Amino acid sequence: FNRFAAKRHLAAEGKQLSGTLVLMDLKNFRHINDTIGFANADSLLVLFARRLEQLSPAPDFLARLDGDAFLLLYNEGIAEEELHKALDILESPYTIRNTDISVKIRTGTLSLGEHGGSVGALLRRVEIALMQACQEDARIVAYRSGEDEKYQRELSIISELRRSVEQGHFYLVYQPKVDIQNGLCSGAEALIRWEHPEMGQIRPDEFIMLAESTGNIDLISQWVLTEAISQLAVWQQQGMEIKLAVNLSAHDLTNESLPAIIGYMLKERNLPARYLAIEVTEGAVMKDPLVAVGVLQRFRDLGISIAIDDFGTGHSSLAYLKMLPVNEVKIDRSFVKDMLTNDHDAMIVKTSIALTHSLGFTVTAEGVEEQETVDLLKAQGCDIVQGYVYSRPVEAMEFTHWFNQFNQVSEPQAGNHETIA
Repeated sequence: FNRFAAKRHLAAEGKQLSGTLVLMDLKNFRHINDTIGFANADSLLVLFARRLEQLSPAPDFLARLDGDAFLLLYNEGIAEEELHKALDILESPYTIRNTDISVKIRTGTLSLGEHGGSVGALLRRVEIALMQACQEDARIVAYRSGEDEKYQRELSIISELRRSVEQGHFYLVYQPKVDIQNGLCSGAEALIRWEHPEMGQIRPDEFIMLAESTGNIDLISQWVLTEAISQLAVWQQQGMEIKLAVNLSAHDLTNESLPAIIGYMLKERNLPARYLAIEVTEGAVMKDPLVAVGVLQRFRDLGISIAIDDFGTGHSSLAYLKMLPVNEVKIDRSFVKDMLTNDHDAMIVKTSIALTHSLGFTVTAEGVEEQETVDLLKAQGCDIVQGYVYSRPVEAMEFTHWFNQFNQVSEPQAGNHETIA
């Protein structure tokens, strides 16, 4: 990588610096890396760099800033139409070992005549423009004044992702899933948390969105799967009969090799596949439904359960659900939380339970906070409840203690157990 060379070149230009900075990123490079291997992916980057050098108009300066990010300087500037033509060339398939590989490029641009500043500020601004392109899934985004402060935190989060994985700043918490028909806890959902030493607790909805938009979600998913399956193996060795659910992203559902990878991880730890569940949102499936359904079916073929999360908030219909290889439907908390006071929500939940059962699926209600809601859900035939009524998400040791205490009660009845507030 030659970020230092880029800074040195830009600094040498000094006040004479003009034109346009262009920062390009291969959106799907991590997936390509996983699919064709590191050596072939490196060959792809070499071919990509050669095409960059041969562009017309040619950049006056070219540097590889990070693994798949390239900085170009056009001293005379470059029109957006010309840049689109360049991207057409760069996105044409690359032949690696007799296989055509397609890439998608996201681009941020910075007009140096309009936006001056230090070299560090210039690089930060063009990185902000690139980040916006990734988030908006736009081919080209030009930097807009006043965006620095707004996006500085997001840039920091993105830059810290890999380091935090390596340094152990991520951890998992587990929230129980209780069978309200027999009163026993038979499952849990693994949820990721990030405690950064300087930024503090970073919300999952914040960093997961950024990881997805910048192509770093594979890093998160791999870490979660490894940690969750390792913990599941520990619980099985301790005699805890529990099914653990992990969440997969839309990008994960385009990785056709992922079921085999997870199957190997389970086999390596002598874990039957029935103890693992995969949770996906409706929106994740709809990103690329044909590929996603195929990937989900491979999970089912292995014996791994599939749950549709946040049911009722997206594209769901009976025909849609019938097409999916799922075992479980999770009714979104937005309908569950007001069941006791909102007749409309109560009817939606009751109808959802009946219709979902008619398709042969298990029904889980999320976000349950009151015992009265548990009682109503039980009367309506709901199978499983998840929420603060039983426990907040807790780390593995605390969950183990809670689970053993909860399931030791004789003749279990929902609501007569230890609760972690």
